[in-house]
Amino acid sequence: MSLFKKNNEDNINNAFQTLIIIVMVMSIFITYVWQRVMIVEIGYNIEGLRKEKTELSRRNAELLTEVASLSSLKRIEKIAAGIGMKRPEKGSVIAVREIRLPQVMIGEAEKDYKLTKSELKGLNKPRS
Repeated sequence: MSLFKKNNEDNINNAFQTLIIIVMVMSIFITYVWQRVMIVEIGYNIEGLRKEKTELSRRNAELLTEVASLSSLKRIEKIAAGIGMKRPEKGSVIAVREIRLPQVMIGEAEKDYKLTKSELKGLNKPRS
């Protein structure tokens, strides 16, 4: 009877080991298939993004061409003349230059100099 019991336990152990091996092999197979599916999906996504990039590059080139044509000086002069604008007379244009003042460290914070309106008027006077 004990021999029968031992064979029964061996059969159960063998069946359990076989089941564990089958589960492990199936897990490896499922993981492999899942990885392949993900690689294919990512490949499709990459291809879609490449097409989108190509289309956006083409559209960007079109828009740059449009900006260049809309901002051409001949076009702007033509529109300005059409609404009654004319070229300024010689000497009536005052060039304003940008003034950059140094920044001063006050404690931990930087603070820009502030100019009053009278100081700004003095800076914009034409030089003689």
